[in-house]
Amino acid sequence: TATVPGANEAPVISNAKITNVSRSGYTVTCTVTDDNAVDRVLMPTWSENNGQDDLIWYTANRTGNTYTIEVKTSNHKNDSGKYHTDIYAYDSEGKVSKVELTATVPG
Repeated sequence: TATVPGANEAPVISNAKITNVSRSGYTVTCTVTDDNAVDRVLMPTWSENNGQDDLIWYTANRTGNTYTIEVKTSNHKNDSGKYHTDIYAYDSEGKVSKVELTATVPG
């Protein structure tokens, strides 16, 4: 594979994981890098109960190349069970990458 100087690549999402799962929520973290500049990282989240009726688009907090959100079940009708969090990383030139994660919140 040849690299073309000046060619824009989509952001790279790595180390995406869900931790600290409890009845009150969970933490989502990932590393995002880009050949230019990361513009923003959004993490839409919803519980599987009743579909996307509780969908929230969280803007991730940045520390260096690490992006984090705290999902609180109180923001999602206090649902337990399966949750979906997608990670969308956008760069300054409009390219986007996506990773999908799931967590099971105890009842």
